Parts: sequence; C-alpha cells; structure tokens
Amino acid sequence: MKSMGRVFAVLALAAGAAPSVLAATCSVRDKVPSTARVLAKTSDQAPWSEYRSLQDVPDLTLSGGTTALVVLKKSGSVTIVKPGQTFWIYTRYCYGEDGALGGVGFEVRTYLGWGYRMEGSALQGGFSANSREFFRTKDGKTIRQPEGVADAPMNLQPTLYLSLDKLPFAALIKTTARAHGKHDAAPALAKASN
Repeated sequence: MKSMGRVFAVLALAAGAAPSVLAATCSVRDKVPSTARVLAKTSDQAPWSEYRSLQDVPDLTLSGGTTALVVLKKSGSVTIVKPGQTFWIYTRYCYGEDGALGGVGFEVRTYLGWGYRMEGSALQGGFSANSREFFRTKDGKTIRQPEGVADAPMNLQPTLYLSLDKLPFAALIKTTARAHGKHDAAPALAKASN
C-alpha cells in the first residue's frame, strides 16, 4: 500500500466449520492468508476493482475508500478495516458453508492507545456479543475501562452482512470466480459497480 491514510477491508474466505463453531472463533485477530486476491474501492462513489497486489492499489479516501483481500472457499470470513481521524474500526464476519453469517468480531482502536473489542454471534438478523473488553492497542492486553470513554465510539455496532451475497463487493467476487472457472484460481483484473 502506498500510504497509511487508506481504508482497508480485508476479506479472507477460508474453508471452515459450521456456523456454531465459527461464531466461537470469529476474531479480528485472525491472520489473513497471503494468497488473497486484492480488491479496492478508492472512494465512496468509486466502483470496486481488482488489482494485482496491494502496491498497485491507488491512494484511497478516508471517507469511503476500502481495500479487500479475498480468498474464496466453501465457508469463510471477512475482515473489514476502516480508518478514521481518531479511531479505526475492524470487523470480522464468519460465514458457514451455506453462506450465512454465524459469528462476528468487532474492534475499535483509538489513537489514545486503547481499544474496545467484542465477539459474538449473528442471531435473528442482529448481533449478540458473547465477550467484551477494553485493551491496549500496543500489545492487545486487557485493561480497565479508560477515563474519558464516554467521549469514545462505544455505542458503535458492526454493520451486518447476513450472507456472503450481501457483501458490497459480492458481484465482483461472483463474476471473477465464474471467469476463473473455480474459486481458488489466480485473479483476473475486473471491476464491479456499487
């Protein structure tokens, strides 16, 4: 990537377990495979496009630019990272083999050196947190609620994409997967409308 002032979205779809197992292990701390395809949306109005590498992605706007790394398998997870001026938001979505959302990991990282994370399940079209904690951003260790937390984005909830086909770049994934003839083929450059 060319600069830190980018919005990142990481999509890693890996073969996996049933939704109930995925919900228990859905964390933004999970590593993204190096074999991921690279997608990007440079601004809120720009279409999603595919690139050969992260270095080929143009600079993105903070108000809607997004980068996605994609690995398609039967089930999977999606990690979306959105930077802002005072905090970044990381959300991981874990899907079952049927493409339905099973688990969600959500993290807010502030420039004040602390963050807030919760992990849970997608139930009846909503989010149910199983765990919540504050942490230090430098090492991820759990901490007490920081002073001034009332001024922080504590009421933020993850945007839910209840199935893989509801992702904002689903059309691009399906189009290029069909063009490849299989899910894990080398990526071809492509574009999709919003």
